[in-house]
Amino acid sequence: MKDLEQRLLDLATHHEEYLKEQLSNTEGTKQDWYSIIHEHYERELLPSLEENDEAFVEYWPCSFIWDETSQLRTYSTRSYRVLRGSYGTGYLAVSSFGLCICVFDKLSKDYPPVPSSLAYQVLSGVGGERDDRKRYKGDQIWRISFEEIHGTHAVDERILRVVTTTGEWKIARHFKGDLELIQTSISMGKNNLFRKNEALVADNTNREILATIEELAKLRESGAISNDDYESQKNKLLGRLK
Repeated sequence: MKDLEQRLLDLATHHEEYLKEQLSNTEGTKQDWYSIIHEHYERELLPSLEENDEAFVEYWPCSFIWDETSQLRTYSTRSYRVLRGSYGTGYLAVSSFGLCICVFDKLSKDYPPVPSSLAYQVLSGVGGERDDRKRYKGDQIWRISFEEIHGTHAVDERILRVVTTTGEWKIARHFKGDLELIQTSISMGKNNLFRKNEALVADNTNREILATIEELAKLRESGAISNDDYESQKNKLLGRLK
């Protein structure tokens, strides 16, 4: 456990280098998945976290099931266990504040955690189940603070239950080795270990910003970018200094 905790603290401090390496080393399905979520992370999530002075830790491609219920119903004199709820696919991000659950319509269609084939429905019916869980249509982000999380439980090596004040989430699809890291990061967040690391993260971020400004200055001197472009980008970067 201590090794996992140290790894997550290192990720929080050097997340930019790690994520670039991670993205370049993926292939196949994982590469497609990572490309979509990494673009969203850079464009939407990271600026939002920085604006709120949150230290980013890590993200994981995941599918989710939420608002799930199970009830017994009778159809044509036969009883079935009926599953209802919503599901979607995207990624789970952890910051010093809590969890960001991001779901995208395209990924939910391409990589659903719930099988939708006719064969699956027939087999479920034979087994006495009716699966009425629905795909969430659209893109959405949910923010859950560590204070709202009451507990986690690994159902098996495939599913992690996260119980919050507003309901229960199931992290139902992920890549091998991620589940233990996710559970450890939630435990560390609830113990405020990432908040203690925020000053170190901020210092590292500031160094990266200043290094980027130096690179922009070199590009201006070489004529690759105009002075107006340099000033515009520099001012944006200076606004991110902590």
